[in-house]
Amino acid sequence: MATYNAKEVPDLNTQPKGWYHFEVVKCEHSAAEEPCMIVLSLKALGPEEKIGMRYTERYRLGTDSDPQAEEPETKKSGMTGMNWARWLDLTKALGIHTGDTEEEAEAIIPGTEFMSYMSRREGKDKDTKEPTGKSYNSLVRFDQVGKREPKLDEAMVPANDGPAPKGKTASKPVTSTTSAAKGKTAPAAKATAPAAGMFKCEVEGCGKTLPKRLQASHQKMHEADAGEE
Repeated sequence: MATYNAKEVPDLNTQPKGWYHFEVVKCEHSAAEEPCMIVLSLKALGPEEKIGMRYTERYRLGTDSDPQAEEPETKKSGMTGMNWARWLDLTKALGIHTGDTEEEAEAIIPGTEFMSYMSRREGKDKDTKEPTGKSYNSLVRFDQVGKREPKLDEAMVPANDGPAPKGKTASKPVTSTTSAAKGKTAPAAKATAPAAGMFKCEVEGCGKTLPKRLQASHQKMHEADAGEE
């Protein structure tokens, strides 16, 4: 029988901090009778050191006592409150904020891309508050592709990742999943008509394809942005 100390086991599942370029593989919303939760399955398109990495982010928005977060305090306190804040930031960055989590989750279709900052916190024992030797990731800031450079925080690159080659910087945002995998910039894609039930935003610099029932709220978001300029 082998014995071991948990602190001696290497943490291979935690990713280094930094800005990541993600593509959505799948977005799932919990059933109505369960505590509200949204699960994002993602694939990294950048930085270069992490292309192809899979990552799952969970937003538990309801609790056992308040499954659909009907009480205002549920949206403000503890981890649930933090999840609400992160979910709101993501929906605003993607231009899909409607105030209905099910509608918003439906709008995050496979292939949706965004930038996000990956945080990393060290785990502590809930009783002794001593470090457990384990770390945890979460996505804490969001932005549109092209507005941030995908890049790891150098001080947090794990030793098993190895140092970045001299004179080489993180890859620039790319225009397609295929070009990301090859590390090349793809040519501009030919315009295609949106699928049935979808619309493509014609506002310069946006171009998002979303469900038609979100068209009015999406256009109002652009109008509000224009009014702030």
